[in-house]
Amino acid sequence: VRRAAVTVALEVQPEALRALAKVDGALGRGLLGRLLNTLPRSFVGWRNVRPRQIPDAVRGAYHAKLKALLDLPLPEQTEYLLLSTEAESAFLTWRERLEATMRPAYGALADITDIAAKLHGQVLRFAGLLHCATHAGAATVPAEIQLSVVESSIRLAGYFTRHARAAYALMHDAPEGPDPGAAYVLERAVLPLAKAGRLEIPPLPGAGGSEHE
Repeated sequence: VRRAAVTVALEVQPEALRALAKVDGALGRGLLGRLLNTLPRSFVGWRNVRPRQIPDAVRGAYHAKLKALLDLPLPEQTEYLLLSTEAESAFLTWRERLEATMRPAYGALADITDIAAKLHGQVLRFAGLLHCATHAGAATVPAEIQLSVVESSIRLAGYFTRHARAAYALMHDAPEGPDPGAAYVLERAVLPLAKAGRLEIPPLPGAGGSEHE
């Protein structure tokens, strides 16, 4: 498979996040910065034991959209999506503001540059996915991504930034000492992908690589 990619989706307890911070090399090499975090609040004690059923119309629309996405034909050669003039302008304006938040000492995201430095790439991936989802079921998918899609992607970035700060706070709050459970997760789930060339782990800063992409 040429240019194979892998999607990693994990559901872990907060303690597992704390344990990851204690694994040698997990932070500071860009690996965790490539993962998007969501830390929902616990509903234990307030769970609805008699939830409403999903309306048939909602269920049908969801299934139809997923089927339309799966039915999108695979192109024989690489096709590229481009931002419209308005979308590109909005994206670059947002990226300028994002860059300023990573300035040392006083930037709002200076403490989580591991993920903030890669956030612009995530926004473009969001835009591509939302663009394809919007046009799923159409005869063709337009090559140009519109402003509204980029604006939605930027809002998603804000959501994931807030959750990343919470996740990193958990990890930095971890007690000292190695954790065998977290080491097991990396050894069995992540490192084999890297060794197979399906997941890139960049070198530490000063070891022949750069700190950020």
